[in-house]
Amino acid sequence: MFPSDHYFVEFEIILKFKLAKRVTHQFYDFKNGNFDGLRDSLTHLPFEVAASTDVNEHWLNWNDLFLTAVKEHIAIKTVGDKNSPPWIDGKVQHLIRKKYAALMKFRLTKSPERKLKLHKLSQNIKYLVRSKHRQYLAKIEASFKDNPKEFWSYHKVFMGGLWALMHYSNSAICYDGEVATKTAQKAELLNKYFCSVFLSATPDVNTDPTNNPLRTDIEISQIQVSVDDVTNHLSALDTLKACGPDGISARLLKECSQQIAPSLCGIFNQSLSSDQIPTEWKSANITPIHKKDSKEPAENYRPISLLPIVSSPGTLRF
Repeated sequence: MFPSDHYFVEFEIILKFKLAKRVTHQFYDFKNGNFDGLRDSLTHLPFEVAASTDVNEHWLNWNDLFLTAVKEHIAIKTVGDKNSPPWIDGKVQHLIRKKYAALMKFRLTKSPERKLKLHKLSQNIKYLVRSKHRQYLAKIEASFKDNPKEFWSYHKVFMGGLWALMHYSNSAICYDGEVATKTAQKAELLNKYFCSVFLSATPDVNTDPTNNPLRTDIEISQIQVSVDDVTNHLSALDTLKACGPDGISARLLKECSQQIAPSLCGIFNQSLSSDQIPTEWKSANITPIHKKDSKEPAENYRPISLLPIVSSPGTLRF
């Protein structure tokens, strides 16, 4: 079911390469956050004063007030990417550091004693990594039904992380006669391809709208949502869902659903009555996903869009 021995061959080869530049990530420290203080602060915020006749401005004012309150009660934590799979824990990393220290000493003085010590450390790391890997696989198998995210995390590390580093780190992206080798250039070229295949919604002149089974006599501007509707949907959000460009996570929306539902309800109703959507709700973080065959042609990728949770299809159905 899971790759095992084949992985260790790849892992040992990767260790010979120069470590990648350390990448840092910022996220809210929910574990030590003061949610009670945040909820109390949101209760007294002047969301009604921030309202505007322009729905886009209304949302931006709301977003600014909300995130300002969040930053006052939930600290932002910076964590560095370990550049290693999840089963490589502190014990393994400690042995790896000892191995490289022994390697440096051996290069200075190539004595039999130092060579033996280096060999033993290498063997110990090899056996420990295999043991940790088997334990990790057993953990995934035991929790697959209850927490499938563990499996997909493993899949991402193996197929998208180390495997990609081994085989595709130097691959180029080509489209329409252009070739990109640098990260920024690849992003621009993929963006160019995705834009070229985008089809705008144009009405079919040959289609009779009266025969549309989804047709309704109610106009969007006549639809109204209630505070209870918004509260119920916010309370049912999946907290594992990643946030979009607005930086508002599902955890924040769910934890503060009672306090923010009235003000959000006003924005939703204003959007419906004015037939307008805030500009930020149309923005998305795009991730290119490889579909098939070679990884060089841009045509072999498809885009995955991560919208703001407040505007994501399926998040709030009214």
